Amino acid sequence: MADDKGTSLEERMRALEDRLEIYNIIASHPPSADTGSDNYYREAFTTDGLIDLGGGKEARGNEAIAAIVKTPEHQGAIAGGIAHFCSLPYDGLRNLFACIDGPFFRKRK
Repeated sequence: MADDKGTSLEERMRALEDRLEIYNIIASHPPSADTGSDNYYREAFTTDGLIDLGGGKEARGNEAIAAIVKTPEHQGAIAGGIAHFCSLPYDGLRNLFACIDGPFFRKRK
């Protein structure tokens, strides 16, 4: 069964499942960062994953990315009451790549 754009119901369901998984990964970041859960980052990123920390700093690979939440700086931010908030992202799924654009907000008490 195909819709008027030629996309089958199965293809549309797969696209929705993919989108939901992306949303779940994004929504898991704030509580994981705020609690210092390095396990989340090991599972969410691949061994060749890359995170841009700004200012020319980056972490490459899931182990290096996971280690960020265990640094003294991050642990100090947690102790200081850091709180991340995430809005729903705009996503454009193109081919095998997910393009995510959504603001993350950080608040300290």
